[in-house]
Amino acid sequence: MRRGSIVQLIVIGVLAGAIASAFALIPNWLPEPASKEAGRIDFVFWFVTGICIFVFSIVAAVSVFAVWKFRAKPDDDSDGAPIHGHTGLEIAWTAVPTLLVTSIAVVSAIVLAKDEKVVGVGAGQMSRLDSAFIAVRKAGERAKGAVVASDAFFPFPDALETCLEAGATAVIQPGGSIRDEEVISVARKRNIPMVLTGMRHFKH
Repeated sequence: MRRGSIVQLIVIGVLAGAIASAFALIPNWLPEPASKEAGRIDFVFWFVTGICIFVFSIVAAVSVFAVWKFRAKPDDDSDGAPIHGHTGLEIAWTAVPTLLVTSIAVVSAIVLAKDEKVVGVGAGQMSRLDSAFIAVRKAGERAKGAVVASDAFFPFPDALETCLEAGATAVIQPGGSIRDEEVISVARKRNIPMVLTGMRHFKH
């Protein structure tokens, strides 16, 4: 690859990252902070989100540009005859980065807190139940008497049940699921207070 092509890739990647980050971070997606600590948490969230968007945009832009510029033409046999491999393995290998990016993009965060400290976090999972399992496992014995927060509604009662069985004593979540009544009934049966904020932590 010539030096000029490498420079093009770098410039396109940096420009794409900067533009995507600007479009994503300029709008104020989060609600107004209710405390000083909330403002610091918002800053950390935007900082990490900005880095992820910047890196993802660079990779996406460079990949698209490289395919467009360097892809061999159908009649180009300069590298030898085409080799046909195992289609199943090729599909699986291609799906791996797609799933990785998707798992990062899809937010399913469950947090357990106790004594004014976070004791368990489950995030970045495509399943809210998996996030609950991770949060409970991280908390261990500290899950007993902890409170639960979910960044979006519980689509099914199972994630909440996992937290309550570990010893959680209160829940806060946005609500808005078509199964809200099922989720609320689980808390009622255990006499667990639940706060429905009506406000999600992300929009997609």
